[in-house]
Amino acid sequence: MKRHDLILTIVLVVQVALSAVVFWPKSATSSGGEPVFAGVEADTIVALTVTDDQGNSIVLRKADGGWVLPEAGDYPAQVDKIAPVLEKIVGLNTDRLVTDTDASHKRLQVAADRFMRRVAFETGDGADYVLYLGSSPSYGVTHFRLDGQSEVYLAKDLTSWEL
Repeated sequence: MKRHDLILTIVLVVQVALSAVVFWPKSATSSGGEPVFAGVEADTIVALTVTDDQGNSIVLRKADGGWVLPEAGDYPAQVDKIAPVLEKIVGLNTDRLVTDTDASHKRLQVAADRFMRRVAFETGDGADYVLYLGSSPSYGVTHFRLDGQSEVYLAKDLTSWEL
């Protein structure tokens, strides 16, 4: 191999390695964040209201150890469907920050007037929380924002269609 060919081969290998480093897909920022609902346990939630983007809502209330639909004459709801969703909601954390600007809320569908799901719940001690679930950038993850805050995070294993 001629010296000229050797130099060009080395330059090619360096370029390929540099391209791989620069363009390798990166995962979302993960910093081991804090729980969004610190101190809230799923079994302390006594009321849940889920509203969709069309304004339709469903209200669930805990009664006698189970969940009922108060707007439907206290018709019993399936506890085995509600409990896992509540666990996912109280398990949300701030480890995957997407943005902290208000201008991004509508685009990510977590604005107060444009959202996929608005989840409001109340705990036994009377504390109220409102959470907005928005668009889903990939399978199994959803943008979410706590009412009154600018930060938008990614929720793993919680999607708007589950609610």
